[in-house]
Amino acid sequence: MVKKRTRSEPTEAEISAFADQADDAHKITKTKVKEEKKVEIARTTISLPSDLLEKVEDMATANKRAKLEHRTVSAIVKDALEKYINS
Repeated sequence: MVKKRTRSEPTEAEISAFADQADDAHKITKTKVKEEKKVEIARTTISLPSDLLEKVEDMATANKRAKLEHRTVSAIVKDALEKYINS
């Protein structure tokens, strides 16, 4: 049995508001890219103890949910390495 669609179609006002939000988000992203230095990124592989990796993955998940910086394992490790090297 096919479940009937229960939600209504969006109104023109809702569509317009959503488009405005998307446009604003695009402008913000474009601005951030322009402000940042372009750096060539190289890919690497590291080995970590499983308990350490689990902690870093948990941090990334928590950061994603809280909409904070460093939302990926890569970003967390990169930040930690930069702090270690620059200290």
